[in-house]
Amino acid sequence: MAGPDAEQFVLPKGHTVTISPKSTQNVSIEFTSCFLRPAEAVLVLVGRRQGSNVGSTIVFSLKTQIDNIIPKVIS
Repeated sequence: MAGPDAEQFVLPKGHTVTISPKSTQNVSIEFTSCFLRPAEAVLVLVGRRQGSNVGSTIVFSLKTQIDNIIPKVIS
């Protein structure tokens, strides 16, 4: 992740995502807001060659919109 608010976005299953050639994969991203303003980051998936298959690099722009606020319970 990169960008001004990148520390608020997390890949919950670690920093490595494996996608087989000619297939699709859902990638979950968790977001924890510190402020009510929209947050922005960039997700860059860098492809790596495995055998004769060439990987592609894919870039996603992440932007949030906060519609609901749930207070944190402190015990």
